[in-house]
Amino acid sequence: MSTKILLIEPPVEENITEKQFYKHPLPPLWALSLASYLNEKKLGFNVNILDGQLLSLKKILKKIEQLGPEIVGFSPKAASYINTLVLAKKSKLLGAKVILGGHHATGLKKEILQNRGPHSKNYCIDGIIQQDGEKAFYQYISGYPLAKIVNLVYQTEQGIRENPIRLLRPDQFPSLDRNLVNLEEYFRYYRGNLQYSRPLNIYSSKGCSWRKYPRKGCIFCPHMEKGVRLRSPVRVRQEIDDLVEGHRVNLIRECSDDFLNDRKWFNSFFKASVSKKLVPIHISARADKITPKVVSIFRKINISGVSLGIESVNEQSLTTMHKGVTAQVNKRAIDLLLRNNIATKIFFVLAAPGETKSSLEKTGDFIEDLLKTKTKRLVIKVNLLVPLPGSLAWDMLVRKIRKSYYDQDILDFQQARIDWLNHFCYINMEDVLKFEQKLRQGISKTGKSRVHLQLGIKKPF
Repeated sequence: MSTKILLIEPPVEENITEKQFYKHPLPPLWALSLASYLNEKKLGFNVNILDGQLLSLKKILKKIEQLGPEIVGFSPKAASYINTLVLAKKSKLLGAKVILGGHHATGLKKEILQNRGPHSKNYCIDGIIQQDGEKAFYQYISGYPLAKIVNLVYQTEQGIRENPIRLLRPDQFPSLDRNLVNLEEYFRYYRGNLQYSRPLNIYSSKGCSWRKYPRKGCIFCPHMEKGVRLRSPVRVRQEIDDLVEGHRVNLIRECSDDFLNDRKWFNSFFKASVSKKLVPIHISARADKITPKVVSIFRKINISGVSLGIESVNEQSLTTMHKGVTAQVNKRAIDLLLRNNIATKIFFVLAAPGETKSSLEKTGDFIEDLLKTKTKRLVIKVNLLVPLPGSLAWDMLVRKIRKSYYDQDILDFQQARIDWLNHFCYINMEDVLKFEQKLRQGISKTGKSRVHLQLGIKKPF
């Protein structure tokens, strides 16, 4: 009899009713990758995927009871960790083993196992897998001794044990079987541009080239992996073609941290794409990789949307956030993309270490100038820095006020942002709210019909 396995993308804390909170739901790639890897082993595992983007907490709890899984895997985010615990406790009551993975669980691995592991008072988590989960999850399901399972962190009577980390080679990444989920359900819930009503997501790489240098990487990024692993550009191109042909996909959202991680890889992808039927592709990239030559290639292979994490136009803020770019480079990248009619989503992060009222005002002035541009191809998103576990910002905050966060796995991230402002900035929450109010006034003057501005200040994630 095959092992019953359930992979759950937990709903964020707001999603506690039947209401749908996601405008652009996309299949969870981590769950598809684990399930596809298990299926490639051809050992008859019975794998189901439940997605909290489409299902409420109540419905997922009911599904767990109906399916009666033996092993349940979660990849919680900071905003879905509380719901993960609710679902983990339900799974544990039914006798299932519960494994967590992903950046949030990895960032709090010791705290989670101390509070929720097999030797804790609130036992509902059996182990945490760091970084690649495919091989480790397979080994766990197959009954390997815990000490032999790669990437596993687990609790014994003697304490927390961490096994060596072994990463998959790019050619070992599984081909994702999207028939494991109901794609039509994702398309039905999509609430974006109706021209692109059948979007799907892929990844071309894991990791970020900016993190491979000593003590580099943006201070707010919770991703652990140093360096980057690149999938075959020909294989990525074929995956896109298969999605278009097999599922009538009309927009590809490429989910890697930086699509331009490696210029040689990008040139190979271009060569593999020139003779293809070109579906629009939206990517993320660093501003210092955006050059006239790169943009000309974008136009040739229909990369029609780019997300830029420029974070700030203040030189000091860019330095303290470890961005590795200048304000001039950021502005040049924005100008190049907009002049070439490429949809551009710009991300700003407020509260860099040393942020002042003056630097905040400078950011606001730059955003207001952007709002005056005559384009419908611009989206601006402003966020307040959240020190997330696993990030340099989190390490800085915990070192500063250790007693508030020591040994805790349930965290108040709104308070963490306030603590960050109080200890690392020359502004407070009142200054941030005044900034938001002024910005909204500027939006109302320019009109939302031309520029869509998203503010993530009041919501922590």
